Amino acid sequence: MDDASDDVRTTRDSSRYRAAASWLVANTPVGTRVFATDWDDFPELFFWDTNNAYLNGLDPTYMYLEDGPLYLQWRSITRGRIEMPGASIRDPVRLRLGLHRHRPWAVLEERGGRS
Repeated sequence: MDDASDDVRTTRDSSRYRAAASWLVANTPVGTRVFATDWDDFPELFFWDTNNAYLNGLDPTYMYLEDGPLYLQWRSITRGRIEMPGASIRDPVRLRLGLHRHRPWAVLEERGGRS
């Protein structure tokens, strides 16, 4: 029983992305593509924001199988190997927003509010 108690005690706060996801819901059109740097954050983001489309979720292997070059670019960005990643991901995947675990959100491109 101690193992289960330890697991619950050390579990991440399930509401840690609630504010960021609420901001996305309030400030982006439905279907906006969101780039999250950590694929394992997807379930928590999606729980609070089902209006938007996340570039990846679940296991990044699926992204690799669908689009290998895009996956390699995502991996380079998430590992900090691309100094100014905004432009390199904005145009190829029509991305407007990026979410980073250590910065609640970043707007990559803003074109007149919610349009």
